[in-house]
Amino acid sequence: MFVHGGYDFLGVIHICVVACAFLLGSTLRARIRFFQEYLIPAPMIGGVFLFLFYNFAAGRLGLTGGKQFLEAMMFHLLNISFIAMQLRMPVHTKLQRKARVKQNVCALMAEYGMQGFFGLLAVILVFNKRYAGAARSLGLTLCLGFERGPGQAESLAKVWEGAPYNVYNAGNVGLAMAAIGFVTGSVVGVFLINRAARKGWLSYEYVDQLKHRKAGNGFFKRKQDSAPSGFQTTSSDTMDSFTLHIALIMFAYMLSYLFLSGVEYLVAKYVGGKPLEVVKGFWGINFIVSSLFARLERWFLIVTHSPHVVDNATCNRIDGIAVDFMVIACLGAIEVVTIKTYWLLILV
Repeated sequence: MFVHGGYDFLGVIHICVVACAFLLGSTLRARIRFFQEYLIPAPMIGGVFLFLFYNFAAGRLGLTGGKQFLEAMMFHLLNISFIAMQLRMPVHTKLQRKARVKQNVCALMAEYGMQGFFGLLAVILVFNKRYAGAARSLGLTLCLGFERGPGQAESLAKVWEGAPYNVYNAGNVGLAMAAIGFVTGSVVGVFLINRAARKGWLSYEYVDQLKHRKAGNGFFKRKQDSAPSGFQTTSSDTMDSFTLHIALIMFAYMLSYLFLSGVEYLVAKYVGGKPLEVVKGFWGINFIVSSLFARLERWFLIVTHSPHVVDNATCNRIDGIAVDFMVIACLGAIEVVTIKTYWLLILV
C-alpha cells in the first residue's frame, strides 16, 4: 500500500506520523495552561496521540509495523544519546569529575536499591503464584522505568522476553512503567517543588527563576529571547558542523555494533550454551558499550590534539533530539493488550 514508483514509503510515513504528534503536542502545550504549570513536555503529550493512533487507527489504515518501528527507534536513539553525552569534551577538573561520579554513584545505588527492592517485594507478596520464576523480574521494571527512562526500561526488560526467561511482553511493561514515571515526575514532582517554594525551602533566586521563565508555553515569544544552540567547528564550505558530529557519533555506534557482533560470533562458534545466552543479553545494554567506544573516540581526539572539532552544545542538541523522540515513541509503542494483561501488576 505504501510502495509507489519503486520506493517504499512505510518508514517515512511512520516518521511523518511521529512529526505530526510532535506538532500536536507542542501546540496543546502552548495553549493549555495545565501542561505548562506541571512542566509536561510536548513529546509526552504527543505520545498520547501516538498511543491512540497506533492502537486504534493505524491497523485500519493499513499502516503496519508501528510498534516494531517505534521500538527500534527507541533502541537506536538510546545508544546515540549515550554516545552524544560521552563524546562531549570535559569542562571540569579531574577532582571535580571524581566528586561528581561519587555523588552520582551513591544516589543511583540508593534509588535503584530502594525501587528494585520494593518492586520485587510487591511482585513476590502480591503475585507470587501468578508470576513465578523469571516473571518476577517484572518487579524490576519499577526502577528501570522510574530511575532510567523509556529507552533503558524497554531495552533491558526486552532481554527477559527471549530464552530462557520467556516473559511475555516484558519490554512493553517497561515502557508503561516509564510512562507512569514521567507522569509521576511531572505531577507529583512539580507539586513537591511548589510546596517547597511556599515553605521557603528553596532559594529566592530559584523561585524567581521559576516564576519568570521566558518560555513557559514552550516557545520564545521574542527573537531577542532566543538562545544560541551551538558553535560551528568546521567551515560550511567543507562540511556542516552538525554533519561532522553525526558522523563521529555513528562511527562510535558502528564500532560498538562490530564489537558485540564479533563477541557473539566467537562465543557462538567456540563456546555456545549458557555463555552465548549471556552474550546475547549484552545487546540490551548496548548503550553502555556504545558509551565506552564514545569515550575511546573522545580520548583519541584529545591525544591527537583535535578536541576543538567537538562542540559540547551541539552534542547536547543531538542528545536532546534523541531523548525527545524516545519519550514520544515510549508512549506510542505501548500496546493496549499489554495494559489489559498486566494492569493490576502495573497499578500495584
